[in-house]
Amino acid sequence: MLQVKGGLPAEWSQGLRRLRSLAVATPPPGFIPPQLLAVTNLALGGSLPRAWIGGGLPKLIDMSLRFCGLTGTLPPQLFDRQVMLEAVQLDSNN
Repeated sequence: MLQVKGGLPAEWSQGLRRLRSLAVATPPPGFIPPQLLAVTNLALGGSLPRAWIGGGLPKLIDMSLRFCGLTGTLPPQLFDRQVMLEAVQLDSNN
């Protein structure tokens, strides 16, 4: 699970121009980490955020980051630390 402390990253205000809704909450006791991450058409830009690579989503099986304007290559750590990850969709990025 991603541990967020303090405020939201300032970069989010620049890179999520199409975002219409964002809900951030403390997970309740017994919360099961997500198995699916679907982020589409958010104009994130740049490379994959480090927090998403570092194993912060230990139960993640499917990650879809389509049409997000991402660039670069996927770091090997993504697959080393997300050991349950089976599918990654990255079409329409750079």
